Amino acid sequence: MKPKPWAIISGCGCAFLTLVGGSGILTLAGYLLFKSGVRDAQPEVVIPIATLISVFLGVLLGCGVGFLVYRWRQKKDN
Repeated sequence: MKPKPWAIISGCGCAFLTLVGGSGILTLAGYLLFKSGVRDAQPEVVIPIATLISVFLGVLLGCGVGFLVYRWRQKKDN
């Protein structure tokens, strides 16, 4: 398989895992802060913020992994 499809597949996979895992972890951390007495961590506010942070990090991680896999596959095919 050529390098470009591998880069797209691996980048999308890492971005999806970052979105799902990161949102879950950040939401759980916000919920635990709320339950421990930090009343500024409202669940209505924490969930969208956690999702936005995870989307941003997922895009960065997906692009980075895609680029690295592209370079690795390009060297491997040569």
